[in-house]
Amino acid sequence: MGRVLRRLGHRKLLVGGVLAALAIRWPLLPHESLDFATNLTDWYRFLAANGGFAALRYDFAEYAPAYLTLLAGAVSFLAEMPTVLAVKAVSLPFDFLLAFFACRSVARRYPDAKEIPALAALAVLFTPTVLLNGALWGQADAIYTSFLMGGLSFLLAGRRRAAFALFGLAFGFKAQALFLAPLLFCLFRKRAAAGR
Repeated sequence: MGRVLRRLGHRKLLVGGVLAALAIRWPLLPHESLDFATNLTDWYRFLAANGGFAALRYDFAEYAPAYLTLLAGAVSFLAEMPTVLAVKAVSLPFDFLLAFFACRSVARRYPDAKEIPALAALAVLFTPTVLLNGALWGQADAIYTSFLMGGLSFLLAGRRRAAFALFGLAFGFKAQALFLAPLLFCLFRKRAAAGR
């Protein structure tokens, strides 16, 4: 298997995997989950009826303002799309950002084995919860998770400011990001003690 992967090359593996991930997501996009039909559609329509970004001054949804701002962007820039596609277009790119940061983090552990980080990225893209969360259900968990993974990646690289900026972004999208704080704090302390 390792020989086949080396012959294929990590770039071809990644490109093929990303195309396959897009192809698998494509038929899921028209699906409207119950949560989508009852909440996301109402919020999207409210934003559309009240001027997109201008509607953010109202208290109309239970999600974080950061996500609602992205949704307002979809209303403003993707108005010609069907609602279900516009809403899912907000979170789907973050599936791939999450995979990128996973690849980057694993590459720090295996700097000479290019196929292993590529496989890590593809494992993220094809994990059922990642695949179904955005493409099928229209949920936004990949947004805050990608920022958490990015923060971890930057912390492993010794770039503490960028790491904590991304952690702050993750927290701005979902309070559950706080659960990663103990790990980030321990890594921060360990690297600070080592002078990195």
